[in-house]
Amino acid sequence: METGPENYFRSRMPVVPEVLSPDGRVEASVLATLADLAGATVTFQFLLPDWMATADLAVHVLEAPAGPTLVARAEILRAGRRNIITEVTIEDEGPATPRPVGHATLTFARIERPELTLNLNPVEAPIARERKSFGAAGGGLHAAHREQTGIELTDPENGICTLRRTDYTLNSFGTLQGGSVAALAEAAAESLLTARGFSAITEDLTVRYLAQGPKGPYRSQAFLLRCREDEALARVEVHDTGTNTLMSVADIRLRLLG
Repeated sequence: METGPENYFRSRMPVVPEVLSPDGRVEASVLATLADLAGATVTFQFLLPDWMATADLAVHVLEAPAGPTLVARAEILRAGRRNIITEVTIEDEGPATPRPVGHATLTFARIERPELTLNLNPVEAPIARERKSFGAAGGGLHAAHREQTGIELTDPENGICTLRRTDYTLNSFGTLQGGSVAALAEAAAESLLTARGFSAITEDLTVRYLAQGPKGPYRSQAFLLRCREDEALARVEVHDTGTNTLMSVADIRLRLLG
């Protein structure tokens, strides 16, 4: 996470094999996680003393990265009394001409600040640009993204996947992080197509966050809405089974590989 004078914010992520789809592009849910963090970092500054929760997130996978690092730039498009709409552009850092890797639009809802976040303060604008690691010491991916997240495939034909509640997947106030929800939905949709004999990759993912997931474990179920020669559309529900709550619904467009 890089901050600087005049509201300068950037979020960077190394490109490693564990986050790539079979076609060499970054997984949609990984871009969603990066966009959620980048967008929240910028939005956070405008909301204090209030807090925020992601209300919806739409991410589009564009090109495969050519360099070792992605950089996300977030910009607030509209700041209202109840919602803030933020746009995130994700590019390949390094080439003279930036290569677009992903694009996202997020809506954050203004909420009362939870007690768990009282130790988090706004980033003071530094005199010069500063970088800080978001991860803990010894962090990084030691397995494929979904495997490390903890997603388990239970019933591919119905897109049922499960995810236990762990510190790794939680946000600042103890509920399932938006990117983890996206990863569970993405896995569910792709498994639905795999069970039908297709090789599928998520290209467009829209998640609407309906309720918090305070208990877990979490469970997905997918429904095939459309399937054509080279693309498909699926709807995914994500439930908190501990509270019997529908947490999120996602619309996912998938490209079918030959």
